[in-house]
Amino acid sequence: MKTEDPNPVVELPPLGLYRHYKGRVFEVVGYATLLPSEETLVLHLPVGMPRPPFARTVADFTQTVDDGCGEQVPRFALALTPKEKDDAV
Repeated sequence: MKTEDPNPVVELPPLGLYRHYKGRVFEVVGYATLLPSEETLVLHLPVGMPRPPFARTVADFTQTVDDGCGEQVPRFALALTPKEKDDAV
């Protein structure tokens, strides 16, 4: 009998700037582990707003959502990697 791996390897979104499908820009600054489930969380800060970081599971961060017009779009789309951001300065 085959059992599922309780801790499958998860592909993490790269660090960088992301545009939320509603328009706001967030910076992915790191990752954390949610205990006791051991789910990986993506830590992201809203750019230009003095707020604590938000945390979403990788699955929530990378999922597609309805944009309100019937189109399926990424919840967060990569806008700039850290290297691209540095090169732009």
